[in-house]
This record gives sequence, C-alpha cells and structure tokens, in this order.
Amino acid sequence: GRFDTLQAAVLLGKLPHFEWEVKERNRIGARYSDLLRNVCAVPEVDAGNTHVYAQYTIRVKDRDALGAKLKDAGIPSAVYYPKCLHEQPVFAGTSAWGDLPESEKASREVISLPMHPYLSEADQDKVVAAIKAAIG
Repeated sequence: GRFDTLQAAVLLGKLPHFEWEVKERNRIGARYSDLLRNVCAVPEVDAGNTHVYAQYTIRVKDRDALGAKLKDAGIPSAVYYPKCLHEQPVFAGTSAWGDLPESEKASREVISLPMHPYLSEADQDKVVAAIKAAIG
C-alpha cells in the first residue's frame, strides 16, 4: 500500500548515510565507555567487532536515583526493559522471582543515555559529568 511505498522511500533515502551513522555510533559509544568505564558498568565490544548502539546502556546500583538526577540536569534517559521476560503476563508461571537472578538484577540496574550519530562531544561531556556527579 501507500504506507509501504513511503516507508521504503524513507529507508532508501537513509541508506547512503547508514555506514556513516554506524561509524559515528561506534565512535560515540566507545567514547562513552572510555569516559565511564571506571564509574559504572559499560557495554564492552570485542576487538574487531562493531556495535550499532540503538541505545547506549549502562548499569548502576541505584538506577532510579541516577535517572532523577539526570532529569534534574535536563538530560534525557530511558529504561527500555524495566521487567524481565518472566515478569510479563504472557510468561506467568514459567519462572518464579529469584530463578533468574542476573536478569532480575540487570532489569533493576540498566539505564540508557542519549545516543545518536549527531551527539556532540560537548553534549556527551555534559552527560558524563552529570553521571560522575551523581554516582561518583
């Protein structure tokens, strides 16, 4: 239909920029990791691999407090997966709370930071400074 044609046109229009966007997301993600590695848990990418960083997600002990402090500083953040799969109604009864401790811990600690290929180093530095101020 018409929507599929428009959607295809948009995607085809973005295709020439795809390689640049992946390169920029990798650069920005690597920079976040370098700046935050000693502050919180960051994603690690093995040598020779790339990451498209649809989100840049860190792990901290008090995620909700950090999110509130980022919001107060005017910095957007998001929690994309606040619940584990076994907490979703469709999987009710498949696992009890405590059966998947690593998943449960991650779901309470993850928070995603601003990430897009146009993120300036100055804006990234503001995000990092706010995180360091919030959690040391």
